[in-house]
Amino acid sequence: AIKDTDKEVRKAAVEALGEMKTPEAVFGLIATLKDEDVEVRRAASGALRWMWPPLEAVPALLLALQDADARVRAHAAGALRWIKSPKAVPGLIAALKDTDKDVREAAVEALGEMKTPEAVPGLIGALKDEDVEVRRAASGALRWMHPAEAVPPLLLALHDADARVRENAAGAFRWIKAPPETAPDLMALLKDADKDVRKAAVEALGEMKTSEAIPGLMALIVDADKALRVAVMEALGKIEAVEATPHLIAALQDADINVRRTATHALYLVKPPEAVSALLVALRDSDSTVRRYAAWALRKIKSPQAVPGLIAALKDTDNDVRKAAVEALLAIKTLDVVPGLMVAFGDADKD
Repeated sequence: AIKDTDKEVRKAAVEALGEMKTPEAVFGLIATLKDEDVEVRRAASGALRWMWPPLEAVPALLLALQDADARVRAHAAGALRWIKSPKAVPGLIAALKDTDKDVREAAVEALGEMKTPEAVPGLIGALKDEDVEVRRAASGALRWMHPAEAVPPLLLALHDADARVRENAAGAFRWIKAPPETAPDLMALLKDADKDVRKAAVEALGEMKTSEAIPGLMALIVDADKALRVAVMEALGKIEAVEATPHLIAALQDADINVRRTATHALYLVKPPEAVSALLVALRDSDSTVRRYAAWALRKIKSPQAVPGLIAALKDTDNDVRKAAVEALLAIKTLDVVPGLMVAFGDADKD
């Protein structure tokens, strides 16, 4: 039927093959990519786009990437996204300059999926594309590829009119070891109108561990968005911002487990002596991860005040909490810990 003289019959046959999604159907669809009728080629390329075609389809799809019809070209680029063949890279890079925005977007997405270094210059160029969807795709690809040479253009993308582009650009700086001079641009995004942009900037600044960001981060620690507050606490912990201690202590009482976990872990990183009492309460939290992080933090602080609570934690139902308590007691290095450790070891022997 795919060789029928009637184009409507061929199109119907192609659509049927697309529904079958079998290896035999794939090769039938590949053959129709050269059909004289554009509607048949569109149907064939569209079906292949979502069928994860085999490596053998690459030559035919590369030819389709040069089809006179933009939809066929876009479908071909979309299909190549899933094959991830190095042989397709040059053709996809060339497609970044296609006159059709959908083709360019599909090519960017394909190259981003492949994460090939050869595509980086082209993806950087796409950050300036006139179409917002192309810029979103390019910034998204670079976000997860995070090449060092993309730092200057990504800094410019932090000021893009589109929030998703700004978010992706900021997200890339979470992984790129960017120079300190990039921090001001990221700090400016802490006041962005879009909460996802603010969150991406927070995460990037946390990885950079820049103390200059502390005031801006502190302003967001009471933000209405819980996910953003959690990201802020993580960042402040990585920066070891002692200024955040009161807020982190207060967060230990939060009803949300993830908030309490993040606050406890941040206190472990900051290790403020004034948090000992609150951490001893956290050592009895209903969540074992919070209890373990509390023991970790008390190990860092090394306060004799924590000894009774840590000795009690030696009988915790969670093995990791008990281990963390032992390590904390050994770190404190006071004779007061000896009786508790002896009892703990004695109980272990009985087991």
